[in-house]
Amino acid sequence: MSLDRTQWPEDFEDEYYCEWVELDSDLHRKADIRDERRKAFTEAPRVAPVVDGYDEDGRPLDRRPLMNKLHHPMLSYLESAPVIWSEPGFGEDEFAPGEFDVPLNYRTDGAWIWAGAVPHYFRKHGFPPARYLKRHIIDNEFHLAEVDEGTRQRALAVVTGQ
Repeated sequence: MSLDRTQWPEDFEDEYYCEWVELDSDLHRKADIRDERRKAFTEAPRVAPVVDGYDEDGRPLDRRPLMNKLHHPMLSYLESAPVIWSEPGFGEDEFAPGEFDVPLNYRTDGAWIWAGAVPHYFRKHGFPPARYLKRHIIDNEFHLAEVDEGTRQRALAVVTGQ
């Protein structure tokens, strides 16, 4: 049977209970994903929340747990992005009261900005980043793009509100 639908007999679909369905090519889907990635890096960076929210016990929500094999690449990505703003000292750990070991900084990859608490809570307590940041990192296949000075300045303006 030919893939060309014009070559099919008129009653073929009825007789064999099938219908012609246009399938999206993987190439088109991947091209769309690449376009979305590029678009994310040309807009003003967005600030990711430290966690997605809290459950009734006060623990961060983890709607979609991260596979163990992705923990190390995710943490490496979060910790290797350039720091755009920092303050000396450390903040109090929200989930370990009395411990002051949370870095007071912000990092960016050009599309997203996240607090130093994000990799800290992921490393220490296993709380993954907020779902949109996590999805962005996975979609970019854990490849950290080079952040130019203009992008750093735009991200710093978002953080400082200037």
